[in-house]
Amino acid sequence: MKRLYTIVNSGVFFIALGLGLSCNPPKENTAQRKFSIAVRDSINIENLDPLHLKGYDPLSDHYLLSNAGIGIRQIFQVNGKGAITSHFTIPEEGPNALSNPGSVGFLNGAIIIYDMEKGFVKLNPDSSIIPEAKIPYPHNYLFFPPHLPLIKQSGEEMYYIKPLIDEDFIDGMGEQFYKNYYSKSLLEKHNSKTGETKPYLKIPEQSVFKDGMNHGIYVPVIKNKGNDWLVSTWFDPFVYLYKENDDGITFEKAIDLQITGMNKYQSVEMKNSDQFFDINAGKRPGNINDILFMDDYTVIVYRKGLTDQEQKDIKANFPNQTKMEMEKKDTFYAVILDKDYNVLDSKVNFPNGVYYPNIVNKSNEIIALKNPDLFDVEENYVTLYRMELGFE
Repeated sequence: MKRLYTIVNSGVFFIALGLGLSCNPPKENTAQRKFSIAVRDSINIENLDPLHLKGYDPLSDHYLLSNAGIGIRQIFQVNGKGAITSHFTIPEEGPNALSNPGSVGFLNGAIIIYDMEKGFVKLNPDSSIIPEAKIPYPHNYLFFPPHLPLIKQSGEEMYYIKPLIDEDFIDGMGEQFYKNYYSKSLLEKHNSKTGETKPYLKIPEQSVFKDGMNHGIYVPVIKNKGNDWLVSTWFDPFVYLYKENDDGITFEKAIDLQITGMNKYQSVEMKNSDQFFDINAGKRPGNINDILFMDDYTVIVYRKGLTDQEQKDIKANFPNQTKMEMEKKDTFYAVILDKDYNVLDSKVNFPNGVYYPNIVNKSNEIIALKNPDLFDVEENYVTLYRMELGFE
């Protein structure tokens, strides 16, 4: 499994995050208007090292950040003014040691760390670590999800992204692996009191992952609000709505995001699964990379990716700044949904320099990291953009 973790974190599926927003809901007919997202203010954090935005706690009005790169070792809490109120280093030895921490986030006001070996642990204010919850069987993640995989916890019940197990890799990452992988449920509920475990959220038939071809590794983004569960597979141009009821969580509908010009990986026949990564080496597909709940809207964050020709042109014109120019070209967009998940606007530009929007704070602002690599000015701090949703 360490080999698979290395494959994904070598850049094939690089995932990072950050964003928030604010708006006073307009009275006009929103179906007749064009939305816009603008920077309202910024939060400067005095830190010289790159950080990733990992979460937000509305109770304390604090943001959670970690070190950038592979493996989480540094965790910071930051208030709304940018002051670092706590800083914790995850040790590799000793009573609080975690050997393979891969995700961190807020859950019910607590900082929860996911470690491959110890499961979900709580980080206390005194920097001690105590067990919080554990997936009830040996497992592996093919990648570390962009959000904490423990999505919801209430009493003895916990909902988490269903991980892979050794038996899933019956032929490595060949035909049988992908057929099984595309048929698995995305979510699991475990009751620690009864020991019962139930799977939910199977990928629906509307997904490209159900057409019999190999489309690579999906990246599930799962968000819950009340009885609604929204799911993105990262590469489908849809978001899938599921409803929680007395029978569990059942599929409701596929929401066509009405996105035009999204680039895709080249699919291969299942029997040629071992060729997928070679055929798609260097491609930059579009992706649906987050789902943000606001007071009156749902914001779907996406990128369109770049065509092969666009990448060739950038490499030819900017040989020494290729990575930066690709980031500038492949900007972030938003689809705006109403309370019934109808599309109101499917091509809303995020401001330049935004890096993976993924948070809405209690002021109804979208919060995102500023990508310093896209600006000529060198800064001695990490910046969070505070953005608001409005009308053009």
